[in-house]
Amino acid sequence: MESQSSSRLVLTWQQSQLGVEADERIVVGRERDVDLRLDGEYVSREHLTLCREDHYFVVRDSSTNGTFVQSEDNKVVHCKRGRVRLWGQGWIALGEPLNRETAVHYRVVTER
Repeated sequence: MESQSSSRLVLTWQQSQLGVEADERIVVGRERDVDLRLDGEYVSREHLTLCREDHYFVVRDSSTNGTFVQSEDNKVVHCKRGRVRLWGQGWIALGEPLNRETAVHYRVVTER
C-alpha cells in the first residue's frame, strides 16, 4: 500500500501564526476583511492569495507593486500579477524587497 503525504503551509508574521490547509485560500493585504492583514506603504488592499494548486502551495499576486518571494536557497523572485510556487521555507515580502515590517515567514510542512 502506498503512503499518502499531505502538506500544509504555516505563515508567521510578527507574533501570530496561521496554518493554511490544502483546501483553503488565504487572502493577504491591507483591507479590513482579508484573512491576514498587513499594513505597509506598498501593500495593496488584496495583495495576494495563498492556495494549493495540484500538489504545491503557490502565491498568486494581484497587486500593483508585486510580491517578492525568497526561498531557503536565498534566491528571490519578484512576481507581479503572476504566481510563484512555495517550497521549503522562506519569506514573502509584499510590494518591496525583504522588509521585516511587512515580510511574512512561510514554511511548507509535509506530513506522512
